[in-house]
Amino acid sequence: MQHAARLAVVVVVVGLVLAASQRSRSIQERWGSTIEVVVIEHDVARGDPTAPIEWRREQRPTAFVPSDALQAIPSADDVFVRSLHAGDVVTERDLRSMSPALVPGEGRRAVGVPLDPSVPPLVVGDRVDLFLIADVFGGAGTSEVEQLGSFAVVLDIDAEAATLSVPANDVEALAHTALHGRVVIALR
Repeated sequence: MQHAARLAVVVVVVGLVLAASQRSRSIQERWGSTIEVVVIEHDVARGDPTAPIEWRREQRPTAFVPSDALQAIPSADDVFVRSLHAGDVVTERDLRSMSPALVPGEGRRAVGVPLDPSVPPLVVGDRVDLFLIADVFGGAGTSEVEQLGSFAVVLDIDAEAATLSVPANDVEALAHTALHGRVVIALR
């Protein structure tokens, strides 16, 4: 009797495992092929280094994976250029070293603007507003503040300057203010 009960339990367990396996295969067939991608274990903020980050690799349906998803764990000396949540697939555009190179764009020019402690933390791809402050002592007479008509995009950044993409018709005013006044960068 005990032997029959044990045999029945084994048959039920094997049946459940086979049914679950069949359901899993059926679901996978509906989603199509899968690909192994890099996934982040914990939330990260823009500007966080990749060094202390925990990664894992997971199979995800190809149809739902971005074309630039990472398939290999990135180097430890990179920086996130946008915030991610636990479980998000990491893409090339999420990391500074792999982000597609930004170019000024049609009708725009790349201009370097010196940084000072008043500038908020910036990363490549940020949109910023530029305020031009004329120098009272440089002959302007009064200190006037002028906002450039359209936003600028951060193309590159280092400890001393940010390279910004600005409309071509704003370059002269920006250059003049950079030489004879002050440029204030406001993060959007």
